Amino acid sequence: MSYLCKIHTIVSSGHMQNSNRSLHYAFASIAFLVSLVTFLLTVQPTVPFWDCGEFTAAAVQQQVPHPPGAPLFLMLGKLFHLLPFGDPGWRVNLVSVFSSSVTIVLLLPHHGTRDPQLLHRRSRQA
Repeated sequence: MSYLCKIHTIVSSGHMQNSNRSLHYAFASIAFLVSLVTFLLTVQPTVPFWDCGEFTAAAVQQQVPHPPGAPLFLMLGKLFHLLPFGDPGWRVNLVSVFSSSVTIVLLLPHHGTRDPQLLHRRSRQA
């Protein structure tokens, strides 16, 4: 939670190189859409082998795979499995597609805060 608060503080305090928020939202939307389309085109179309298949089966049946289990993935996998279209393995694989696209959007504001003077001041304080 503290990482998201830091992002919000950096965005709202104007430390970003470009203070136009709508431009940042537009770039974030474009990054999300490009990554989402890329991942959708390359996602595994059915249940894969090894651990991925084990996690897909565990998500569908709401069971625990080998420890530690990854309960958030299993709960989200069950929600995606309830979608009324596509192969069951493909639907569970959509969890990885959407979580990867959201990760790219969350890292975008962090990339815009690379102010050399700010980084120099932080390194001197440490």
